[in-house]
Amino acid sequence: MYRRLAVAILALFVLSACAETQLLVHTAKKLGQNNKQPTQQGRYKIGNPYKIKGVGYYPAVDYGYDKTGIASWY
Repeated sequence: MYRRLAVAILALFVLSACAETQLLVHTAKKLGQNNKQPTQQGRYKIGNPYKIKGVGYYPAVDYGYDKTGIASWY
């Protein structure tokens, strides 16, 4: 009976040691990736000027613009 208990406890230690090692490996990978900076910046496409009901609109570059939401074309 004690032998079975000892084998079960030993198996738990072995399995937990493997899991801990994998956790450390993944954490080290994440830490290494955070230091990398992107090599390229995004590209911007500015549309052509247009008129609606006689009013002229001229699209302009605005690098600080940051809006999220749902776009709709109707």
